[in-house]
Amino acid sequence: VTLTVTSCGLDPLTYTHSKQLNDTYQFSQVVTFNASRCVNPDGSVAVSLDLKAPSGLLTFTYTLKDGGGNEVASQTTNDVSWTFTNLAPGNYSVEVKDNLSCEVIGQGNITITGPQQECPGDFDICISAATVDLAALPGTPANGTYTGAGVSGNLFDPASAGVGTHQITLTNETTGCTCSFTITVDPLPQVSCPADFQSGFADAPFELNGANPSGGVYTGVGISLIQEKYVFNPSLAGIGIHTVTYTYTDASGCANSCTFQIEVEKSEIIGNDDTAGPVNGMTGGTVSNVLDNDLLNGQPVVPSEVTITSTPAGPLTVNNDGSVTVAPETPAGTYTITYTICEVLNPTNCDDAVVTVTVEEAPIVANDDDYSSTPVNGMTGGTVSNVLDNDLLNGQPVV
Repeated sequence: VTLTVTSCGLDPLTYTHSKQLNDTYQFSQVVTFNASRCVNPDGSVAVSLDLKAPSGLLTFTYTLKDGGGNEVASQTTNDVSWTFTNLAPGNYSVEVKDNLSCEVIGQGNITITGPQQECPGDFDICISAATVDLAALPGTPANGTYTGAGVSGNLFDPASAGVGTHQITLTNETTGCTCSFTITVDPLPQVSCPADFQSGFADAPFELNGANPSGGVYTGVGISLIQEKYVFNPSLAGIGIHTVTYTYTDASGCANSCTFQIEVEKSEIIGNDDTAGPVNGMTGGTVSNVLDNDLLNGQPVVPSEVTITSTPAGPLTVNNDGSVTVAPETPAGTYTITYTICEVLNPTNCDDAVVTVTVEEAPIVANDDDYSSTPVNGMTGGTVSNVLDNDLLNGQPVV
């Protein structure tokens, strides 16, 4: 009996069993493997007899059984050969009986192997990730088709599949063979940010914290990584509202972020009104500095940190150093002048104040005069000494 199974292009596995019965025939048994498809399998077993007796004298029953001993097919015929076709990969046994002796004149075990489809390995992906082209995964046949949750046109969309583990099936459309693997869609970590808050422009740099889980990354204007701490520098960021982004990446490699805002406020600058005097209007002079009671960020003003501007008003002038000058020959009265104080770092951060100066008249003294020691002829009259000679204006002889 010759048994032949053609399959998968593998080299034939051949073995021979010989028996002689009444010197009428002898047989040998040959097995070859072949199955090229998983769907509509094409494995086959061809059995043939090598007879010494003339053909047609005997009938033969060819029986094919599966690995469990169950009959798959059977054929009784005068033919000295028979072929079982459309067999799927698996283990089989074949036996041949004749009608003369009713003995099993040949038997053998056959294994039909089929093609195997290997799948890509299981992998994880974040739900926020872009779609994955499954056809580009290693081992995908040219005509491979993927099916499963989140799969469309061989593209896997994590968001469409949803969080969880999903079984994906790969089908080789040529062989009909399939395999399965899993894609686990991981959720994004839950991230929270601190509430919005304010900071002064002149405040010292400070460490950012309050976001959860800890261990993430802060990014934004004015933020630096210093000794493994994220530090916000208000003066570097500048006045205004700044958005800070906090990004956290978990052990699965999935990242999520949140944002909060820091408003950098300009340093409060206060120009307080000033009152000065009295000033001698005849000589004029310089009165106290207007910066003495002004404040920047709650602290006394440092002259180098501010600028002063004003427009002279009548006899008054506010100088760049903050002093106020009253011009000489100023009539007595009350005079005012407005000045503007601005922060050097933030030139638009300004405040106005008013200086009020009281100017008084110069002291004048009219001293009595006694000319009794120098009589005047009453008939002719005459001129005596000047009464101004002993009078004073601002402590000086009257001019």
